[in-house]
Amino acid sequence: MAPLSVCVRERPLRPDGRHAPGRRERRTYRQLRRQRHLRVQSRRRHNPGRRFEPRHLGERDARIVHHEHPRHRVLSGDGVLAKTGTGTLTLSGTNTFTGATLVSEGTLTAGSTGALSASTALTVDTGATFNLDAAQLVIGSLAGAGTVTTGTNALIVGVNNADTTFSGTLTNTGVAWGSDARGTFSKTGTGTLTLESATIAGGEAYVLGGTIAISSGTTAVDYFSVGTATTSGTPNTGTLAISGGTLNVGVALQVGDWGGNGTVNQTGGTLNIAATCGISANCAAINIGNQGGTGTYNISAGTLSIQGG
Repeated sequence: MAPLSVCVRERPLRPDGRHAPGRRERRTYRQLRRQRHLRVQSRRRHNPGRRFEPRHLGERDARIVHHEHPRHRVLSGDGVLAKTGTGTLTLSGTNTFTGATLVSEGTLTAGSTGALSASTALTVDTGATFNLDAAQLVIGSLAGAGTVTTGTNALIVGVNNADTTFSGTLTNTGVAWGSDARGTFSKTGTGTLTLESATIAGGEAYVLGGTIAISSGTTAVDYFSVGTATTSGTPNTGTLAISGGTLNVGVALQVGDWGGNGTVNQTGGTLNIAATCGISANCAAINIGNQGGTGTYNISAGTLSIQGG
């Protein structure tokens, strides 16, 4: 039987909204298997109502798609899901593919708690955006220098225990105090997530397992909780390691929070705790061993600066 081939078509949009003639390229199934790479491109279609068949990443029915509508079919297999093009691609349902997810252009939106599998390694490139539009999403790891938005939802990374670096901007909606809904970002697993000239704005950031490291550049985190307990009371253990660069905390640094176990190891660099919220009663503060937690701050070099609101 002849190898399966997949048609890849690039059809740029004319100013009048119609598609200009584009080049067509065919790739065989064996070529796709060697590349183990599926590229999902998001571009406007003249016929937006068209639907594609289910796709199995890296397998025989892998295809390249060009549209901005939510995906309602299951993505499975072990290929790489790569989002290119300036549009928005929304994944919904429960997808089971185990390969990496790369957002190199435009926006990839997770529209359900199962949009990406817990094992996927997510990389968001400079200029691209990953948007969370579901109550919670658990993924293997986070890397890149792009933009991540969680809204008032919960993004949990680190399940694959990998060491990665994030240099982009992650924005949570809401603030850490009060009863209003707010977004959260949590690092779990045993690996190390290095924040290098990164920003985590709004909401709350948690180290529930492994280490968040600061080694160079200037990183800003509004609310940072290192080692806290789950909602059921099970304690988590987290570490913040500062060896260089600057970490600015604008609301609070909680070390060993709500029954958890937290440790800060500072061997260099600068930690600035300075109010950015504009409400002195709510920021800025450092709490070690907060609400029944066990916290330790070890500093052997570098600078720790604490300024009130």
